[in-house]
Amino acid sequence: KKYFPDKWQFPLKYCHCHPRIPVTAAKNFFHNRFVIVGDACWSRYLKDGITSAFYTSKLGAECAFKYGISDSAFRAGYFKKIIKMDRDNIAGKILFGIHNKFKRSQVVRASLFSMTTNQSHKKAHKNTQYILWGLFTGDYSYKKIMKKAVGISFIIYFIMNIITVCLKIILNNLTKINKKP
Repeated sequence: KKYFPDKWQFPLKYCHCHPRIPVTAAKNFFHNRFVIVGDACWSRYLKDGITSAFYTSKLGAECAFKYGISDSAFRAGYFKKIIKMDRDNIAGKILFGIHNKFKRSQVVRASLFSMTTNQSHKKAHKNTQYILWGLFTGDYSYKKIMKKAVGISFIIYFIMNIITVCLKIILNNLTKINKKP
């Protein structure tokens, strides 16, 4: 608004953008001789529509050939599989919720950076890379990512890194205080 002339007012109806992405499965995505595919049907949480188009088209075609194209055939062969894939989105919402809650934390960012660059703990290092790569690229199911994220080796390594980063911050601050005249 600050870029418009003084006394200028927005009209009641004006153009604006509110892009939306699908984050849940559609409610009615099949009927007798009719099936919806792509992200109009289902999409992985915060991921691309190409993957969605591929999987839903594949499932729709498989269902049509194996079970038929009736409403009951799509319910048995298409609906159940889409709902099963949509359950993976629950883990995705939890993972992205945790990420969004802590992404601004300097300590968490520094800890994750340390965990991805420090290769002295091979298993935890690999798990960290797997989790971050899978979360941001969509290469792995959210359930698999969640399984790694709640693994004891990852949690212990993460806590150790948080403590290390906190100690470094404290020592850095103490050094600054001691240097002041």
